[in-house]
Amino acid sequence: MVNRHGSIYALQNLVTGETKDFHISRLQPFYFDEEHTNPELIANKDDDLVNVDVILAMRGNPRGSKRTLRFLVHWQGCTDKEDTWEPYSNLRDNIKLHEYLTTNHMRSLIPRKFK
Repeated sequence: MVNRHGSIYALQNLVTGETKDFHISRLQPFYFDEEHTNPELIANKDDDLVNVDVILAMRGNPRGSKRTLRFLVHWQGCTDKEDTWEPYSNLRDNIKLHEYLTTNHMRSLIPRKFK
């Protein structure tokens, strides 16, 4: 909760940081086990978003155009069947991609603002 005015509560979205007002009648407590549940994953699912868990592989020539690069992404909280090939442009600002590129001696592909 960010703020309260009478029966109106201002709540902040864990994913986007956006604040919205809700009437108290629309609110329910969120009970979870900290050892088994990550509230951010639940919030992401509500917005149809998932976080990158790990980059598994790469296709394309890292010395060529970045537009040709594709990375196999395993998504947090998803099965291996839900892994997808994503273009560099979708991942270039993602820390998991930066970790993959560093580990595989391709730091030159990390945007300068992150170096």
